[in-house]
Amino acid sequence: MAENVMWFDLGLTEYMYVYDVQRTLAFCVAQGTFPQTLLLLEHEPVYTVGKSGTGNQLQGTHALEVDRGGGITYHGPGQLVGYPILRLGSRRVSTYIRTLEESLILLLKEYGIPASIKEGYPGVWVGPEKIASIGVRVRDMVTYHGFALNVTTDLEPFNRINPCGLDISMTSVREQTHQDISVDQVKTAYRKVFEQCFDAVLEQGTLDLLEKVRNSQPSPE
Repeated sequence: MAENVMWFDLGLTEYMYVYDVQRTLAFCVAQGTFPQTLLLLEHEPVYTVGKSGTGNQLQGTHALEVDRGGGITYHGPGQLVGYPILRLGSRRVSTYIRTLEESLILLLKEYGIPASIKEGYPGVWVGPEKIASIGVRVRDMVTYHGFALNVTTDLEPFNRINPCGLDISMTSVREQTHQDISVDQVKTAYRKVFEQCFDAVLEQGTLDLLEKVRNSQPSPE
């Protein structure tokens, strides 16, 4: 039976605001006081580093330390970011990550991009180049953080780091298709893929509701 998931379009948003929203929603979902949620957005330019990385991988620019898995990465305009805040239930974390990868592979197939996974390296690849990064956190059996798919992203900021600690090149939907497909187009397509892969029915929530929930809960530690 399909599960109801509320989704929100946050547009172009500052990273720490969404980080706070995610942790609040994860707490609420775990407590059963808010539905499972999917946040779709773009981030203002920022470097972040997860639990398996260190900030000194980046010279001359500050990287925000966050509680997701993975190493250092870049977020910026033109990148579709998705943060599913879901109850794991009986699923293993590895199974959840694989489903997230498969949803992106299916999405990219719609644009004629032959994407794949690499065993032992979370994310989605086109040949030797990485097109989407994945880093998640599970707390009280609820997921947060998620994926970042390069759509029309300026890839130059990736040249200053080893994305996720790897010596690799990044690519994007624009580079692969030679077309300027907008993030909003890809966002719409991803919602359909998400429903299919996660057996979910999405219902859009308002930003007013999101802000109300954020302000009504103490910030999780």
